[in-house]
Amino acid sequence: MKKKLMLWTIIFIIPVISGCTAIYDRHAKLELNKGRSFETARFNQTLNADPEINVDPIQGLDGNVANYTIDNYHKNFQKAQSTTNVININAGGK
Repeated sequence: MKKKLMLWTIIFIIPVISGCTAIYDRHAKLELNKGRSFETARFNQTLNADPEINVDPIQGLDGNVANYTIDNYHKNFQKAQSTTNVININAGGK
């Protein structure tokens, strides 16, 4: 009986101890990479990291189309959005 109890104790204790060490190791790795996510996101959002190398004119929308697009963008914010007041009162119904 004592041998079985000792065997089961060892079987359960070893995974618990090894699981705890994995948590400490993971935190140590996170501390080494602190700020890396922010730096990667900022780097990936940069469209042209070296603008002085490429001196070609910008390609894209011509002046008239760009002005029309910007005007429509600004008009969307000028429109008054209608608000509706909805009051739901549940008086013990389903």
